[in-house]
Amino acid sequence: MNENINNSLVNRAFGNIQIDYDPVRWIHLNYTLGQDFSNDERLTLFPKGIPRSRWPHRREMFNYTETDGHFTAEATRFLKPADMRLNLLLGHQWISGNSLNFQCTEKR
Repeated sequence: MNENINNSLVNRAFGNIQIDYDPVRWIHLNYTLGQDFSNDERLTLFPKGIPRSRWPHRREMFNYTETDGHFTAEATRFLKPADMRLNLLLGHQWISGNSLNFQCTEKR
């Protein structure tokens, strides 16, 4: 008696891919795309004997996805007469997140 039933199913997956390309010897391009996904499903059942259990049944779902894209372009030139190195780095980052939450309760 007075045992709460709590079930939870949790999943998570993440990863990325990366592409490098050198169109000429002094230019380097890089693009990285990654994604992170998590999912959490919960079920809670409260027994009738608990005075605070106005909500004997509760189901919850939480989903979150985040995508990240990162691009860089780097150019390096050596200037021989001045014995100098010129380095130019340009970049862009894109982040997108999406969240979906769901909760359902049953009242006595």
